Amino acid sequence: MADVEDFFDCLRAREDDRPITYAAAKAREASFAAVWDNDENAAYDRI
Repeated sequence: MADVEDFFDCLRAREDDRPITYAAAKAREASFAAVWDNDENAAYDRI
């Protein structure tokens, strides 16, 4: 029974962390865009 409770606690923690995860991803977009938005990587965008 303790394993089941631990599993649900883990799921709840992931749900609670979701806004933080989305905010972190949004904060990284500009950095990734600077690296990925170029002619060399445009070929991969068409795949």
